[in-house]
Amino acid sequence: MSLKVINIDIDKSGWYFISCEVCRNKVKSRDKFLWCDNSNKKVCFPIPRYRIQLKVEDSLGMATFILFDSEAEKLLNISAKDLFNKSLEVPSQVINIDIDKSGWYFISCEVCRNKVKSRDKFLWCDNSNKKVCFPIPRYRIQLKVEDSLGMATFILFDSEAEKLLNISAKDLFNKSLE
Repeated sequence: MSLKVINIDIDKSGWYFISCEVCRNKVKSRDKFLWCDNSNKKVCFPIPRYRIQLKVEDSLGMATFILFDSEAEKLLNISAKDLFNKSLEVPSQVINIDIDKSGWYFISCEVCRNKVKSRDKFLWCDNSNKKVCFPIPRYRIQLKVEDSLGMATFILFDSEAEKLLNISAKDLFNKSLE
């Protein structure tokens, strides 16, 4: 009998969970620290562990399996801890989008993408050292992000913000003028 993997579902619960270093159970976030209900203690050295949900199919039908740490590590040849440390994913939450101070966009030079300045009755780019005739709005969104370790401010510029919002700053700017 052969099985075919038809889906690896990492959208709902991700591919890992954070566990207690003592009992290997999933920890919870509690007042800016991690807590293990099973060990009844604060977790100082949490460990990422695999939890991968697979949908498989054979001639008789479909089934869902969950690969936990040791099974997934054998298949992937890398520990969840090592893969987690290599990944750029950080469990976090956006707590504020600050558009009051500097807005959500800036006006840029069509040549070099740098911010332009008003000079007399025209726009000027210091970087290109020229008058800008066709300025382009570009995203500059300031986010405050919080995770279990604290808070940080990030700035999403044009291409990153456009990927998230599925609309260019130019198109959104033009819609705001309608």
